[in-house]
Amino acid sequence: MQLLSTIVLFVCLSGFTFSLNAAEIVSGISARRAPGVSAQSKMHEFETTHANRFPSRKHDEKDGKAEKKRDRKDYLSAYEARVLLEKLDTSSVPEVSKEDMLTIFTEGRDHRPLVDQESRKRRPTWLYPDDGCFARAELVNREAEKRGHTVPLKVFVFGNLSAETTNHPDGMISWWYHVAPILKNDGEVYVLDPALKATEPLTLKDWVGRMSDEKAEVSVCVGTAYDPGSLCFKDEGGTASRAIADESYYLESEWERIEDLGRNPEDELGDRPPWSIEI
Repeated sequence: MQLLSTIVLFVCLSGFTFSLNAAEIVSGISARRAPGVSAQSKMHEFETTHANRFPSRKHDEKDGKAEKKRDRKDYLSAYEARVLLEKLDTSSVPEVSKEDMLTIFTEGRDHRPLVDQESRKRRPTWLYPDDGCFARAELVNREAEKRGHTVPLKVFVFGNLSAETTNHPDGMISWWYHVAPILKNDGEVYVLDPALKATEPLTLKDWVGRMSDEKAEVSVCVGTAYDPGSLCFKDEGGTASRAIADESYYLESEWERIEDLGRNPEDELGDRPPWSIEI
């Protein structure tokens, strides 16, 4: 259960300190999909509730013309840019060496940019896969940027997504969308998503396949695209502080989840995460 009282969390990223009221609403669009609820209904809800989050529509209205201008692509959201996997253009995904990709993966997984209410330094909430993928992906990218590495792009997937996990009481988690960093090595596209595989990156095909929807649609967007309503092809910036605030909101839920599963959060969220044993 989220805290009902106001808790001020102080977190540090790249030398800046942020303050958070933990009872505030998360700014990113929730990826949760309840059992029995279709992705189509979640998409309809998103389109209806967040109509103002579609930059392309604002662009068309401002232009005042029925025809679409050639630069309209720049104003497409991550949601609007989605296509079937076989039609996805991955030519913009940056190529890195295998060593560099693994470094970006492990540093993004293991860095601790968050501080919880007990003043414990915390990693992104990989062990609470229910929600918050938008913030976790952003923290990985900002860590890569801070360390001078190639910054990954983001890949979004939309559909009736369900993935097996040991970090949920049901052994399964459901989303209507999911997002993670993406890189390329030797021509193969890989997704950096410790929430689905904590020990190594997955190929794009394997990543989508683990979420078991053959009709899923995907989009590859700039590295700062935050959630489905974000610009897909233009850098909006200003997402680092959002990610810190949003992720901090999930810290208590992650701690309680590990307890509810009969495991030791002091170990798993401290110096003995599950992947240290798997490796």
